[in-house]
Amino acid sequence: MKQSRLILDLAQHFNIKKIIKSIIFLLMVSICHNSFASEVNYLDLSKVLNTSVAGSKAKKELDKQINSTINKYKSQVEDIKKKEIALIAKKKNIKAEDYKKEIQILRKKVVEVNTQRQKELTRISKIQKKTRNDLVKALNPILIKYMSDNDIKLIVDKKNVLLGDISLEITSKILEMLNKELKSIKIQ
Repeated sequence: MKQSRLILDLAQHFNIKKIIKSIIFLLMVSICHNSFASEVNYLDLSKVLNTSVAGSKAKKELDKQINSTINKYKSQVEDIKKKEIALIAKKKNIKAEDYKKEIQILRKKVVEVNTQRQKELTRISKIQKKTRNDLVKALNPILIKYMSDNDIKLIVDKKNVLLGDISLEITSKILEMLNKELKSIKIQ
């Protein structure tokens, strides 16, 4: 009898322990969930960088540089193609050696134009990256100030959020603050 009573007491003791542990765990999860909900926000970083006054001005300027470069080299390639067509037309009237020399000269020009075009586009790409980094550097103090003013512990980029309450999105607020703080950014 004493053994069965002891076993019954132990079973109740362990069940009560499990129940208490479960209650404590659920309370902790609930408290953590409620406290973190107000401390985490998200923003659409791409939207902030691309639609801010400074970001959109920089984007327009860089797009203009890219289009100018593309058009410049496009016209050079068209000139080379016209020369090639003219050379093919007069192929019958010139010596084979002269024809080969002219073709080699045209091929070298094509390689040079493509190399110059690639260098120019790479240079513009580096400027784009630097401009983006400068814009992010200018955005950091704004985010830090917003975090301290609103008791926020973490801001996450919207592209990394699977699902979130719209009330936690701060894109428009940050965009407004950035537009007040930074009207343009220097493009080098």
